[in-house]
Amino acid sequence: MSPQARQHANESLKQFTDDVSNLQLLQYFVQNSNSKYVQYLSLSALKQLVTENWLKVSSEQLDNIKNYILLYLKEKGPQAEQQVLKTMMSLLSRIVKKGWVERPEVRVVVQDLMSMQTMGE
Repeated sequence: MSPQARQHANESLKQFTDDVSNLQLLQYFVQNSNSKYVQYLSLSALKQLVTENWLKVSSEQLDNIKNYILLYLKEKGPQAEQQVLKTMMSLLSRIVKKGWVERPEVRVVVQDLMSMQTMGE
């Protein structure tokens, strides 16, 4: 991807970090883009959106993001681009950390990860 294309992608995705209604759109970019850079930027924007709008993001939306990340890790984890994987794990960690006390339902992620590890053995 050219430097101009990267800059344009950065600028385009910045506009999506202000409104919680953009969560689904950012997830769509992650799921459907063939560009690892667009996936990385979309995940970074998702992380920023979740962090800055924590109280506006519903438990259902957080659960959808968590489930998507877990499914991605299960299906594509070993072949995933390192930067995409790191950003996904950072987003998942942010959701769990911020929600541990306020939203106890996110705690099941520990069980989900343990079951993934057991399946991989």
